Amino acid sequence: MKKEAINQLFNTAQFYHTDLMTHISNLVQGGDLEAVSQHVAKTDCQFGKWLYTDAITFKKFLSYNKVEHYHNNLHDSLLKLILQIKKKIPNNIFNRKKKKKQQEYIQVYYQQIQNASFDMLKALNNLENEVLNFEISNTNSLFANYNIPSEDNSTNKKAKTGKKKMTKEEREDIKEGIKRIFGEI
Repeated sequence: MKKEAINQLFNTAQFYHTDLMTHISNLVQGGDLEAVSQHVAKTDCQFGKWLYTDAITFKKFLSYNKVEHYHNNLHDSLLKLILQIKKKIPNNIFNRKKKKKQQEYIQVYYQQIQNASFDMLKALNNLENEVLNFEISNTNSLFANYNIPSEDNSTNKKAKTGKKKMTKEEREDIKEGIKRIFGEI
């Protein structure tokens, strides 16, 4: 796997996320609700599509779960933000307190989104570093946390280290995913 290919893969993910954050920021400032509301579900945004397709190969890396966690948090807060913005409170003297409270909620949810975004980008950077540090030519390093049975040893005995056993199917799935993204090993 070439470093340039890895960098490009993660740069694309960051671009997708930054684009959504720009739309969210515009929304909070009175921008287009439709530009954001079509991305409420975690798999509807471009980053989510990337995370669950191109990046699914990296699910075995520790930082992948962190990226996924923060991405889910972001979308949970985004849903709350959109619901709050969709509330139609007439702008009159009787609704000033309601309107002020609505604006406070919008700011709280927007701050939660920003926090989740920051944490997610940090975890994404860590994931990229994990992948970059991975020696693709030495596939055993990908399986360092597993007791991988050799092809001729079908007994699958647990290693004395107590590490989790990886099935042949899991091993092949990971290899195929890496090949799909980066070409032949």
